[in-house]
Amino acid sequence: EQKSNFEGLVPEVPLIDNERQINHPKLGYLQFRTANTSDVPALRKLLNAAYKKLFDMGLNYNATFQDDALTAKGLLDGGSVLVVENASGLIGTMRIKEMNSIDDRKCLYLSRFAVSPELQKSGLGTTLLGLAENIARRNNFKCMQLDTAQPAKHLVSFYEAQGFQIKRPIYYDGKNYVSWILEKTF
Repeated sequence: EQKSNFEGLVPEVPLIDNERQINHPKLGYLQFRTANTSDVPALRKLLNAAYKKLFDMGLNYNATFQDDALTAKGLLDGGSVLVVENASGLIGTMRIKEMNSIDDRKCLYLSRFAVSPELQKSGLGTTLLGLAENIARRNNFKCMQLDTAQPAKHLVSFYEAQGFQIKRPIYYDGKNYVSWILEKTF
């Protein structure tokens, strides 16, 4: 019943046909699509699992503790949520929206970026970032931005290796860490 209340409210991810499915060199056949409310339980489990390492570091990212209600809210509060699935189910996700945390250029902001723990370092995260860049360039964005906790040095290094640069610190109310805003310009 709850799904019918949200029908049509989840913004579509602007994918073109050849971005909807790929044959990944390490992971095989992958399907990319917009998340829907029936994905909420699996999406919450994916986010909780993918962010567990950060929880173990003592960082209170929302994704480390969010429940189904907060996950559903994330589908509806602006932006689009992309999911990646294979035969075993959801294995990756990323939220995209038009937002710039630094200035007034048209920028695609990435958040709630997650890959199943057993598939981290498989290239799936790089594939997701490449897809986001394709969407950004096709829609005339000037940059992509994201944020991550300063103590998560492994994530900062990963994003820098993908062409992002640290731009400035930011603190979000209720968090026990300061984040970096990172940006990749085109």
